[in-house]
Amino acid sequence: MLSLLVLRSSAQELLQSEKYFERLSMDSQYLATREELYHVQMDVKHVQSVQINHSDRISRLERRQADDAALKSVWGTSSPFPGILSGTPIQG
Repeated sequence: MLSLLVLRSSAQELLQSEKYFERLSMDSQYLATREELYHVQMDVKHVQSVQINHSDRISRLERRQADDAALKSVWGTSSPFPGILSGTPIQG
């Protein structure tokens, strides 16, 4: 669910950049300079990069959550450890 929200917000940012670019190209009274087009292109690349990073992080978190759930299901209710220890994280 979280992955969909992050990807949706990144897609919205990308669409806003594309709408900005369309507005620049459609408005005959305003000619975009090469520098402005470059900045739009860099913004789009940045949004894509952030989206890829978020996607990777979310997939790692989802994989870790699935692994944790699988480990807990292996122990089930027959864990050899007392209940107080089963949920206690190890501090290093």
